[in-house]
Amino acid sequence: MLLIALLALAILGIILIRRSVKSACRTLGAVFFLCGALEYAGVLIIKNVGPALIARLNILPALSNVPGIVLNDFIAPLQFVSLVCLIGGILMIGTSIVYPR
Repeated sequence: MLLIALLALAILGIILIRRSVKSACRTLGAVFFLCGALEYAGVLIIKNVGPALIARLNILPALSNVPGIVLNDFIAPLQFVSLVCLIGGILMIGTSIVYPR
Protein backbone atom coordinates (compact mmCIF):
# COMPACT_ATOMS: atom_id res chain seq x y z
CA MET A 1 0.00 0.00 0.00
CA LEU A 2 2.93 2.29 0.68
CA LEU A 3 4.20 1.78 -2.86
CA ILE A 4 0.80 2.72 -4.31
CA ALA A 5 0.74 5.86 -2.19
CA LEU A 6 4.28 6.70 -3.30
CA LEU A 7 3.31 6.40 -6.98
CA ALA A 8 0.25 8.61 -6.44
CA LEU A 9 2.40 11.20 -4.66
CA ALA A 10 4.93 11.05 -7.51
CA ILE A 11 2.21 11.83 -10.06
CA LEU A 12 0.83 14.67 -7.93
CA GLY A 13 4.32 16.04 -7.30
CA ILE A 14 5.09 16.03 -11.01
CA ILE A 15 1.85 17.86 -11.75
CA LEU A 16 2.44 20.48 -9.05
CA ILE A 17 6.17 21.08 -9.51
CA ARG A 18 7.08 20.53 -13.14
CA ARG A 19 5.90 22.37 -16.17
CA SER A 20 6.53 19.48 -18.54
CA VAL A 21 4.13 16.99 -16.97
CA LYS A 22 3.67 14.97 -20.14
CA SER A 23 7.33 14.18 -20.69
CA ALA A 24 8.08 13.51 -17.02
CA CYS A 25 5.08 11.17 -16.60
CA ARG A 26 5.87 9.43 -19.87
CA THR A 27 9.50 8.85 -18.90
CA LEU A 28 8.72 7.66 -15.37
CA GLY A 29 5.81 5.59 -16.67
CA ALA A 30 8.04 3.84 -19.17
CA VAL A 31 10.60 3.08 -16.46
CA PHE A 32 8.00 1.73 -14.01
CA PHE A 33 6.24 -0.24 -16.76
CA LEU A 34 9.47 -1.83 -17.98
CA CYS A 35 10.70 -2.67 -14.48
CA GLY A 36 7.31 -4.08 -13.50
CA ALA A 37 7.00 -6.15 -16.66
CA LEU A 38 10.51 -7.62 -16.36
CA GLU A 39 10.09 -8.34 -12.66
CA TYR A 40 6.68 -9.95 -13.20
CA ALA A 41 8.09 -12.12 -15.99
CA GLY A 42 10.88 -13.23 -13.65
CA VAL A 43 8.37 -13.98 -10.90
CA LEU A 44 6.27 -16.09 -13.25
CA ILE A 45 9.33 -18.00 -14.44
CA ILE A 46 10.46 -18.69 -10.89
CA LYS A 47 6.93 -19.61 -9.85
CA ASN A 48 6.61 -22.16 -12.67
CA VAL A 49 10.17 -23.53 -12.79
CA GLY A 50 11.03 -23.35 -9.07
CA PRO A 51 8.78 -26.16 -7.82
CA ALA A 52 10.07 -28.51 -10.53
CA LEU A 53 13.67 -27.79 -9.56
CA ILE A 54 12.87 -28.20 -5.87
CA ALA A 55 11.12 -31.53 -6.56
CA ARG A 56 14.32 -32.93 -8.09
CA LEU A 57 16.30 -32.26 -4.90
CA ASN A 58 16.91 -35.09 -2.49
CA ILE A 59 15.03 -33.78 0.55
CA LEU A 60 13.78 -35.73 3.55
CA PRO A 61 10.07 -36.58 3.27
CA ALA A 62 9.29 -34.72 6.50
CA LEU A 63 10.80 -31.52 5.08
CA SER A 64 9.63 -31.86 1.48
CA ASN A 65 6.95 -29.13 1.80
CA VAL A 66 9.22 -26.53 3.39
CA PRO A 67 11.06 -25.33 0.21
CA GLY A 68 7.78 -24.87 -1.66
CA ILE A 69 6.26 -22.90 1.19
CA VAL A 70 9.37 -20.73 1.52
CA LEU A 71 9.38 -20.15 -2.25
CA ASN A 72 5.73 -19.08 -2.26
CA ASP A 73 6.27 -16.81 0.75
CA PHE A 74 9.24 -15.22 -0.99
CA ILE A 75 7.53 -14.80 -4.36
CA ALA A 76 4.18 -13.34 -3.19
CA PRO A 77 5.53 -9.90 -2.13
CA LEU A 78 7.66 -9.68 -5.27
CA GLN A 79 4.63 -10.44 -7.40
CA PHE A 80 2.63 -7.71 -5.66
CA VAL A 81 5.41 -5.12 -6.06
CA SER A 82 5.88 -5.98 -9.73
CA LEU A 83 2.16 -5.68 -10.41
CA VAL A 84 2.03 -2.31 -8.62
CA CYS A 85 4.99 -1.05 -10.69
CA LEU A 86 3.38 -2.35 -13.87
CA ILE A 87 0.01 -0.75 -13.14
CA GLY A 88 1.66 2.44 -11.89
CA GLY A 89 3.63 2.68 -15.13
CA ILE A 90 0.47 2.25 -17.16
CA LEU A 91 -1.26 4.93 -15.08
CA MET A 92 1.65 7.34 -15.53
CA ILE A 93 1.71 6.77 -19.27
CA GLY A 94 -2.06 7.30 -19.30
CA THR A 95 -1.62 10.49 -17.33
CA SER A 96 0.90 11.74 -19.89
CA ILE A 97 -1.61 11.04 -22.68
CA VAL A 98 -4.66 12.55 -20.97
CA TYR A 99 -3.02 15.55 -19.26
CA PRO A 100 -3.69 18.80 -21.18
CA ARG A 101 -0.88 21.17 -22.10
